[in-house]
Amino acid sequence: MIARVRKVINVWHGQRDAFRKMYLEDPKGCVPEEFIGDDILYAIKGKFYWPFDAVRAQLKKEFGDDRSMYIYVDPCWDDTTYSLLTLGNEYLLLSYGSKPWTFWWENEQDMKKDLEIWYEIARGRYQKYRPLTEKEKRK
Repeated sequence: MIARVRKVINVWHGQRDAFRKMYLEDPKGCVPEEFIGDDILYAIKGKFYWPFDAVRAQLKKEFGDDRSMYIYVDPCWDDTTYSLLTLGNEYLLLSYGSKPWTFWWENEQDMKKDLEIWYEIARGRYQKYRPLTEKEKRK
């Protein structure tokens, strides 16, 4: 999952070290200044979106993509940003809230642990709310 986040962030920002700057260093604000662009809320949304996208991608590898999984990020620059991963619009797989200036890790191992924990939570909920078969839908 780390590799996916690293690749997307580095490509998105066009820098080989964007991942490190975004997630493995104190951003000294919500998002490293060089990545803010014209809209701080959009930058915060991206910062939170991609780790959740990595969890979603891992779930799709295991369970397929028979049902849509959505990521919702409610960015906030002066308080808590909330992120949700849902199965369709019916089931919450994962929720997380953090102030954007604290959403970073000391090292990759710590980030990897958190992503794995998030994945296990989402995986357990996905199994509980597994997609219905066509026969079950008709009942």
